[in-house]
Amino acid sequence: MLASFQLIGRLGRDAEIRYTANGKPVASARVACTHRYKGDEETSWFSVQIYGTENSLSLLRKGALLYLSGRMSYTKKDDRYYLNLYATEFKLLSPAKDKGADPDADVPGKAVEGVAITDDDIPF
Repeated sequence: MLASFQLIGRLGRDAEIRYTANGKPVASARVACTHRYKGDEETSWFSVQIYGTENSLSLLRKGALLYLSGRMSYTKKDDRYYLNLYATEFKLLSPAKDKGADPDADVPGKAVEGVAITDDDIPF
């Protein structure tokens, strides 16, 4: 059986890094995923445990855009069910924006004005 998830979203705050009993780093994070459809917008928040190296987890700052995948499970406590997400793979799609930086700098596919591209610039 397989229970897995994939998310693309932004971190709502800096990830909190702690260590397992075996000394492996794990980060706790809140991830916001926004769904847009016909002018409506809905944001869902997920709590995720992210496994990785200490160096990679230290890059998880508020506002960073991430791809996450891993396993999921449910826990029942006090007659309520809770969703547990454990990311075993993540990719930083764009870092958190610095204050004073161009707000559109990390928008994929954004046109760059004033740059001419010729056939010689394309490697194939």
